[in-house]
Amino acid sequence: MPLRDLPVQLRNFIIYIIVLVRLITQRSFRSFQGEPLPQTRVTSRPSIPSMLGMTNLSQYRTAIINDRWVIANIISSMIGGLLYGYSLSFVGGLITMKTFVHAISPEWFEASEKAKTTNFCPYIDTPMALLSVIIPFSLMLGVVVATTVHRTWRPQVLIVLGLIIILCGVSMVWALPKTVGAIIALCLIGFGNGMIREVIPIYYIQKGPEHFSTLIENTYNFANALGPPASLVVYYCILRYSSDKKWIVAFKVIGVFALLLFVFVLISLKSVQEREIIESDRPFRDIVGRYKRTSIFVVSYGLIPQLIGFAPLAFYAPLVFESLGLRDREPILASMVAAFCVFGFTILVTFLLIPFLGRRKVLICSCLVMSAQAALSKLLHSQKRHPDKPGNVVAIVIMLVTCAGYAGFSGFHGWTRHGAPKQIDRVMRATTNVMSLKLMVSLAAIAPFIICAFAKSTFIIGCVVCILYIVVVYVFVYD
Repeated sequence: MPLRDLPVQLRNFIIYIIVLVRLITQRSFRSFQGEPLPQTRVTSRPSIPSMLGMTNLSQYRTAIINDRWVIANIISSMIGGLLYGYSLSFVGGLITMKTFVHAISPEWFEASEKAKTTNFCPYIDTPMALLSVIIPFSLMLGVVVATTVHRTWRPQVLIVLGLIIILCGVSMVWALPKTVGAIIALCLIGFGNGMIREVIPIYYIQKGPEHFSTLIENTYNFANALGPPASLVVYYCILRYSSDKKWIVAFKVIGVFALLLFVFVLISLKSVQEREIIESDRPFRDIVGRYKRTSIFVVSYGLIPQLIGFAPLAFYAPLVFESLGLRDREPILASMVAAFCVFGFTILVTFLLIPFLGRRKVLICSCLVMSAQAALSKLLHSQKRHPDKPGNVVAIVIMLVTCAGYAGFSGFHGWTRHGAPKQIDRVMRATTNVMSLKLMVSLAAIAPFIICAFAKSTFIIGCVVCILYIVVVYVFVYD
């Protein structure tokens, strides 16, 4: 099919990717032509209310009293972010629950049990590896669809449609708790979340008073960061206290979140008055070419943390838990501690360190800290035969710190678009999401198979990536 016959948004998206590939493959980053990014340095320390999108507290209180729909928007944004951060981590955790795996396929369950070993190299469980890919893959499809049709379909329609798809997935688990039904349900839940993830920020940020857009966006992102630790808490409670049908209870909880979001969305959509969104009539290729540095930086900003962060977690987390002698429910508790550390560090970096120190310093320091984890490879390997060795504590502490570094490294969307023009803001967000999710899908599929091949060199590879990213940060980041 010729490119000109594709829908306008899909064609623009493909052109954007082609332009980025051509720019990245150029011989030197510094040889770019076109206007540079505006130099916007931090001249004074902002107050906490201004970081949160409030010009002052009295204005914030007055607006809440006078504009009741703002409350509904903030609550809807909070639930929307929590739903996305919650279900992605939570449904992924369900795959590790024996009752859920056995319900999907008894044959997969038996193969998984037989494949387990106590070696350093984790067992390779092909069905479970492929099953874990379903959620990020369906999320990516949902993001692509929402990105393609958001101009022709009203945001309200896409939000409600995403919620209906999620509820259909939850209902299918209740009705058909077997292999085909469970797999389709995971696809539907992921697809609906992908649509919501792409549309909710655009809708709630681009509507209403200008001075509340940052507050609503930060509320959404705060809830999104809180989602994984909240999901682990609920996961532990279900695993600890519920009946044998734990996985059915889990999907009921997801359904409750979807229903709450549905109610608050309907309340807020009814009273929102749309602001005019200014879109440029300039050719899409000219916009991307003019702001090359911004485009490449945002894409790399979303990709590199995924590459650095997810690989060591997938490779070494089981080994750390095993070296500490953790069994049964204890790994869940350790994961909860790690998740809350990540959440706290993310908030600290996003709202305090970056506004005060600037992104360039924070990102380079994060790269240097993560490069220091090369010593962790030898440390972890030495724990296999000595489970009571004091070094285990050091290993788990280093792992938690580096996990927190990954979260602070990627940050929130609001800071990554600093200085970017509105004409490409939307496309950069979508591109970052799609490419990051695509990498997550690939990594989830191949991680169990490449750990034995890389073994001790895994962290060395991570350090090399850190060094390369330092160069990208130094060239393209402007505070």
